[in-house]
Amino acid sequence: SIAAQDFSIKNTNFYKHGKNWLAVHPEKHKEATTRTSFNFESGNYDIVFVGVGENDGHSTFTLFINDTKIGSYQPEITKRLFVEGKPYNKTWENITLKKGDKITVTAKVGTDGNEYTRARWAGIVFTSVGKGKSIQNAPSSYTAGN
Repeated sequence: SIAAQDFSIKNTNFYKHGKNWLAVHPEKHKEATTRTSFNFESGNYDIVFVGVGENDGHSTFTLFINDTKIGSYQPEITKRLFVEGKPYNKTWENITLKKGDKITVTAKVGTDGNEYTRARWAGIVFTSVGKGKSIQNAPSSYTAGN
């Protein structure tokens, strides 16, 4: 896995929020982009993006491998300020990755019309093909230090 906070925040519009998350300060920015290298073995993986649901709108996250868009998604709105777990994660299955590929995450804040989200996220888990859904369904898919 790669923790969100292991991605660079320099010149990205992200900031480190708490122990595990990157976020966007909506009064300063409405979107952010960060990237890092894939330093694991080349092969096919299920990719689990560990997002955070927020109560003030839908943030939008997009994942790219090199310059190819893998997909976008919006975590569900929550009743609490923020929540991790199954409804806030996204799995892309059977994705081919090569060591050295560039992993890019873009985040756009959302709004409920009154407040803005902070586009919080915790990290990305790379797992064997077929295991992504079981990781996505965990109560908390990512903890720093895993």
